[in-house]
Amino acid sequence: MKREVDNSIATLDSNGSNDRYKSICEAVILAGGKSSRMGVDKSSLVLSGRTLLVHVEDLLLAAGFKPKVVVNDLQPGLGPVGGVITALQNTESPYVMFLGCDMPFLSLDLLGDFF
Repeated sequence: MKREVDNSIATLDSNGSNDRYKSICEAVILAGGKSSRMGVDKSSLVLSGRTLLVHVEDLLLAAGFKPKVVVNDLQPGLGPVGGVITALQNTESPYVMFLGCDMPFLSLDLLGDFF
């Protein structure tokens, strides 16, 4: 499945084979936070033998990304925004894709639809 969005923005097919896009887009998994509603660290919960974090990491690796994981925010107490700020202050990439660590059912096809 290949989607054309714009000639100036590369697209990602379901095999994650678009190296041009991956070279300008960084993938970041937000895995910090207090997990106050859940009561336990969501990223370490196990589903089908793998943690939720590993599910998301594996998907991004299969799509050809080298994901970064933000666990400790530079500015604590801001919720997910703290993770976004931390990632943006530590990248030189013009594009950053953010995913939560609690998205184990995200698929390559759906990831391709983002672009």
